Amino acid sequence: LGVITVVVFAIHAHVFAGHTRGDDLSFHFAESARIADCLRAFDFDFWNPSANGGFPSADYYQVLPQLASALPAAIFGHHLFWFQLSVVLPLVAAPACAYKGMRLFGATPWQATVAAFCVAFMNGASRWGAGNAGNFQVGLYTQTWALCALPLALGYAYQWLAKAKHLAAAIAWSAFVTLCHPFAGITFAVAVFFAWFAQWFVLPFEILFKEIAPRLRGKLDWLA
Repeated sequence: LGVITVVVFAIHAHVFAGHTRGDDLSFHFAESARIADCLRAFDFDFWNPSANGGFPSADYYQVLPQLASALPAAIFGHHLFWFQLSVVLPLVAAPACAYKGMRLFGATPWQATVAAFCVAFMNGASRWGAGNAGNFQVGLYTQTWALCALPLALGYAYQWLAKAKHLAAAIAWSAFVTLCHPFAGITFAVAVFFAWFAQWFVLPFEILFKEIAPRLRGKLDWLA
């Protein structure tokens, strides 16, 4: 997993050589700079008279990903560096998040590693995908953050549905995903709903197998 993470970072390290490109990234860069200015002035309304129709930033768009660069920039300066890092970070962290999510689903370490590898290199020519093409061609910056954390939200939701554990983590990660991008939150909600619905569909078969299994085991040892 460490090797995969290093390789993904090396692939995207050229971002630090200059300004990031990609349609909406220019908007995100400006929005992040405005939020950093607000934080320095302790203006937590994040009012932005030059964008968003003059409304506060958080009323119009998802500001969590932009805070990832705005907050350290407000404290340490060097806003461009922090913004470049925030663009690369979800792509680098995605394999680790996929690994953890698969482990929460009950996958073995090698199965989770294969999943992490697939997520790390699912980049293609699609401008609207979850990989770096959408991030750099269209500037789907907040979506990249949301989809990076989506496996964690799904994994902890599974833990709650199947084992009644980690409810707080499930709520926290699902809220993070939704606040980063609402479409990812809708995707999460649909997945959880069908997982819950499937349990009601499977329940009669589980009850049936529980009744007949003891009798079958006496005749068919392999069922044990």
